[in-house]
Amino acid sequence: MSQNTQIPCRSEFHEQVAVVEYMRKFYSTVLFFATGNGLRLSIGPAVKFKRMGNNRGVPDLVFPEPMRSYYGLFIEMKIKGGAIRSDQKLWIEALRIKGYCVSVCYGFEEAKKVIDWYLG
Repeated sequence: MSQNTQIPCRSEFHEQVAVVEYMRKFYSTVLFFATGNGLRLSIGPAVKFKRMGNNRGVPDLVFPEPMRSYYGLFIEMKIKGGAIRSDQKLWIEALRIKGYCVSVCYGFEEAKKVIDWYLG
């Protein structure tokens, strides 16, 4: 008798952590950082973060490595079925116009493929 088991959907946080761990293991010399936009902050820290220059809609991961005729790579992490907000669409389009590679990745596996292509 076969069991129908479902793998629970991981959160965007867990998918992004998997990307960071992958980068640290396989691309340890490549520059990258997270913007912190996926964090849910209480009002006090959120106000401070905004005053420090945080902008809603900026993609989650930044790779300031010029490759493949781009100035760098930005990745917006989403879970399967996640939607892009209007402020994210504006940033994605603006970054592409400026010469950056920008990808919306629905989970770790998609992000891994983009990273391997970009850095390969």
